[in-house]
Amino acid sequence: MEERKLTEEEIIEIKKKLSCKWRRVTSWKIYKIKDKDGNIIPFIPNPSQLDYFKRKWYRNILPKARQIWFSTAIQIDFFDDALFNRNLNVWVQAQGKTAVQKIFRDKIKVARKHLPEFLKAYYVVDRNNANMFSFENTGSSIEVSATWFRSATLQRLHVSEHGKICAKHPEKAEELRTWTLPAVPKNGIVTIESTAEWQFWDFYDFVMDALDLQNSGAKLSRLEFKLFFYPWRKEEWYREPWEFPIPTKMLEYFVSLEKTYGILLDKEQRNRYYLQSKLLKDKMKQENPSVLKEAFEHPILWSYYGEAMIEVAEAKRICKVPYDPRLPVETSWDIWGAGGWDDMVVRFYQIFGLEVRVLEYWEWVGYSMIQVHTDILQKREYKNNYGTMILPHDANVHSQSTGKTRKETMIELWYDVYVVPIGSISDRIDEVKNTLPNCYFDRVKCDVGLKRLRNYRKKWDKSHAMYINTPAKDGNDHGADWFGAFAIRRTTDDIDSNPVDEPEYESAIDSMADGSTSPYKDPWLWENIIQGNPVDIEDYSDLL
Repeated sequence: MEERKLTEEEIIEIKKKLSCKWRRVTSWKIYKIKDKDGNIIPFIPNPSQLDYFKRKWYRNILPKARQIWFSTAIQIDFFDDALFNRNLNVWVQAQGKTAVQKIFRDKIKVARKHLPEFLKAYYVVDRNNANMFSFENTGSSIEVSATWFRSATLQRLHVSEHGKICAKHPEKAEELRTWTLPAVPKNGIVTIESTAEWQFWDFYDFVMDALDLQNSGAKLSRLEFKLFFYPWRKEEWYREPWEFPIPTKMLEYFVSLEKTYGILLDKEQRNRYYLQSKLLKDKMKQENPSVLKEAFEHPILWSYYGEAMIEVAEAKRICKVPYDPRLPVETSWDIWGAGGWDDMVVRFYQIFGLEVRVLEYWEWVGYSMIQVHTDILQKREYKNNYGTMILPHDANVHSQSTGKTRKETMIELWYDVYVVPIGSISDRIDEVKNTLPNCYFDRVKCDVGLKRLRNYRKKWDKSHAMYINTPAKDGNDHGADWFGAFAIRRTTDDIDSNPVDEPEYESAIDSMADGSTSPYKDPWLWENIIQGNPVDIEDYSDLL
């Protein structure tokens, strides 16, 4: 083999090409991966991976179908960052010890082992243990772990299969949210990817928050997640050419995709989907969603309002909701506690015809009705424009400290009070479902309340290992009960439709950050890597 020193022109050209991150991760000449058959092949990003590379943000959340190789793409991306940046810490959070070993052995180690020889010679590993590389020349490191990160700071964080971490290790999901995520600064990059899981809720909450942001058109801050969704139908390999009969029920599903979402599948795609469904059965939509809503079909089944809330988000009715001084502001409450001090939730809303425009949601612990009146109600901009105050049935119970009912207390303060009579839980839930299609929610001021509605779910019966049709007492029940009181009142009392001229709504706050250019920029232009060293010409000729 021919060996010689590089010319000055060749050095400049190679440095120029290696200074471009896009070229490094997409050219298929730098990084190699292990394919499904165990072969070492060049990393050639598929269309979904390229889309992510083009549009990624500082915080990214990816609900995805199975086997589209996103973990590999993200790890190559962050491994590249560790090589070509100084003092950069990369952390990969996996779901367990086996996953840690597999990611490090089959992805990170493979990527380094098969670097071009002159790059591998330059990037000397200062520390190499079972799940970590630390590079002597740059001071950067990449580590894979199943434990949480709680020291110093991170510049890159990849959470692999977050849904499974939430489902199988809820304590780790909590530590991730409270310790690891805050360790990444605003200009760092976080990418969370997973197929959906139905038993626990952090991943679901993150995705729904990102969906709300996407549909609102609001400009993203660097600390807010950008939503990416990659279904199975986008992948070219997801096809099966063999002819065989497909059951009528499955054909009806394909027709519903076309009618509802405009998704037209060809025969080979339908064949592959049907074969996969025979294998995965009731897990099919979770592992291979055609649309985002299907990814969370299991949590939706056990959430009373989960499906309705996704439809609210998809209809872009989680947005900026302005106060209209021409309409009275009504409040709906849920109150629990004893004595003169209560825990309570209150929602502020206006009604225009059939529309319910929810302005704010608040939760308080240890407040009296008088204190809420003084500190909250009378400090709103609409303090002189309150309409009906809807209280739960126990507002007629006398307080031990004052001798008055909550209803009497608020009437003395000149509020128009309506107490909802005792009714069945199922009636209340049904009325909420009927009312939600007419609701608009302020994205910012109702953030906590939206989570309560999404996560209001059935109780888990441990003895029978099943959900029963009784609301779980987990805090979300109180946050959702206010809406039940309001919805019941809407059906049992005549509501003034407030026939004033329709105010113009702001359809968006700002345009969504399009992410067309990555927030990532190389701060270091890779100096003195190959100067003066004899190099086999075949090791770098592809780069020229």
